[in-house]
Amino acid sequence: MATTPEELYLQSLDANVTPAEQARIRLALEQDVTFARTAVHYQRIRQHLLRPETATFGPFFPETVLQRIKNLKNAIDYQIVLFFKRYQLAAWGILVALLILNLALADQLSFTSVMGMEETTTEDVLTFDFLNDITR
Repeated sequence: MATTPEELYLQSLDANVTPAEQARIRLALEQDVTFARTAVHYQRIRQHLLRPETATFGPFFPETVLQRIKNLKNAIDYQIVLFFKRYQLAAWGILVALLILNLALADQLSFTSVMGMEETTTEDVLTFDFLNDITR
């Protein structure tokens, strides 16, 4: 048995109520504005739940989603290319500066010495004994 007007109203949506209960609901709706708003909200929920239409995403939904994903991939690829184009001049400048530095510090002006690919002898290489250096 419903005791509050709200419970009576919810019961009246699904089943018949007595005239006394209907009067009680009507009186509560007239006196309490919050309850009236809640009742309207319940009525809207009920209408949405009783609607016979099935919810769909519309025609061609999978194709639309796949097309957006492909467009997103193209946009990301374009942003990557644009990012590297933006810094391409700076990268070339650094590369040229490093080559000029190698030229200035090279012992000979041969390709192998400029690129640092010349063979070194064991006498030229400094050896470090890290364990001995740490323990001293």
